[in-house]
Amino acid sequence: MRFLLIIFGLSLFSGCSSTSVQNFGNYSAVVNTNKALVNTIANDVVEQLQVGNTPSTTMFYFTHKAEDNFGITIQNKLRSMGYAIADHSVERVGKGKTLSYVIDNFDETTLLIRIYAGNKTFSRLYNIEQNMAVPAGAWSRME
Repeated sequence: MRFLLIIFGLSLFSGCSSTSVQNFGNYSAVVNTNKALVNTIANDVVEQLQVGNTPSTTMFYFTHKAEDNFGITIQNKLRSMGYAIADHSVERVGKGKTLSYVIDNFDETTLLIRIYAGNKTFSRLYNIEQNMAVPAGAWSRME
């Protein structure tokens, strides 16, 4: 019993650690190959990023290569809405916000999405049902 409590406590602390640049990106083969999933999730992410970030006055700096389907889609959607987007290789100048993401399989039919925008982190689970992404709950937000 004591051993289980120690393991549980350590797992809580490990969730508070920061994510290094090498760990950002899309780790889900399902999202890499399914454009319908990418569009659904990207639309939700862009909608979430709009809260508190005004188009034409907000610049996002990607902190990692965003060359997968999701990264390219997010960049295009944000640009089309009037946001300035800088690639990870561009030197950060001015008052832009860093932007990065992690997409990973939570289990066989569930995806975990984490968006890091400035000092805020947004997370959401999506169930994969009949090749469609269905939100499994509301966005959680951490500042």
